[in-house]
Amino acid sequence: MDQEVLELELKADQILEDTLVEIANLFPPTDLDHALIKQGQVLFEMRQVEGKGRFQITMGRDVNGKAHPGSHSEEEELTARLDPDLQFVSSWVDALENANHSSPEPNRLVDLVTQRWAIGEGLADSSKMLIIPPDSVARQQYIQFAPGSNFMVMLKGKLAKLPIEVLHPWEYYSRKLPSVLEQQRPDWPYRQEVYELIKNMLMRVSQLFPMTEQDYGLVDLAKAEIRSRFADHFWQLASVFVTSFGNIGFGIQHDTKTGRANTDSEQMAIKKARRHYPGEILKTIVTVHHQTMHHTHEETGSTKIVMSCMLCRKSLLKYSPNVKAIIPFNGSGIGKVPMRVLYPLPDFTLPSRWVQYAPGVIVH
Repeated sequence: MDQEVLELELKADQILEDTLVEIANLFPPTDLDHALIKQGQVLFEMRQVEGKGRFQITMGRDVNGKAHPGSHSEEEELTARLDPDLQFVSSWVDALENANHSSPEPNRLVDLVTQRWAIGEGLADSSKMLIIPPDSVARQQYIQFAPGSNFMVMLKGKLAKLPIEVLHPWEYYSRKLPSVLEQQRPDWPYRQEVYELIKNMLMRVSQLFPMTEQDYGLVDLAKAEIRSRFADHFWQLASVFVTSFGNIGFGIQHDTKTGRANTDSEQMAIKKARRHYPGEILKTIVTVHHQTMHHTHEETGSTKIVMSCMLCRKSLLKYSPNVKAIIPFNGSGIGKVPMRVLYPLPDFTLPSRWVQYAPGVIVH
């Protein structure tokens, strides 16, 4: 990676960090937040004393101030890693489920903290707990069912609170909540301010990586591909990517009428890249969706660029840490940004903050 490119990557990361700090200043941790952290630690210690092993604990507080615990054990986690088909319920999902089933009416969570045993610590030191951000599945769940919820995280070495909309930047879901949850919190503090700060952050970062003729060509290819495969009543996505050597490939998502999604187009793009262009990483990717599902096929105005889900963002980052995504700006055109800024405070470790690689060499 040459010095000029590295400086741009550094600027993008700094813009993201400054935005996170600015948003966190809107939500200073309170005594109630520290009490929630303590509740999680007490629950962890109780299970240790009872000999139940090590647990990851998520504590969520609802709109009425009641705490709802969620957990999963070290054994459950290790088993799930060995068996990908196993239905694994993480501490985040468990807390969400407990909040929704612990009373006659569902409870909307507003503040959460997740604590985990320190990685690498022996059993003798297993009481040491770390505050961690939610994983990709949790971010998907909470952006849908607990919008406006605040997660306690460590930011620049200090405790901070960030809305789930910051950990899942840009509005991806437009689904309405069940009425009972919507009525509990029709709005939340600083909603518009957070939205504007995220949008401003993405716009500023995109200016560092202006769209090129090749980028617009990728968009046209993706739209042409999805139109050629259009099938009414089916959910379909098409991703087009260019590799570090300039090779172009596609990833297509074919859904079923049952509504069960199969592999996302971004995951297929990674698979195609591995198969056809081994040793190359992804440089840029764009994903489009056909807007006319359940309607008559139209040749023009029928496609739109969409954001990748958090699971795909995570997979793309693991495969190509410096990959750029072409994204929509909700009525303000499109732009290109590093995938890293679309997955703030990752729950996994990239090979390095900025991967310095020779073109075509995958860093695992």
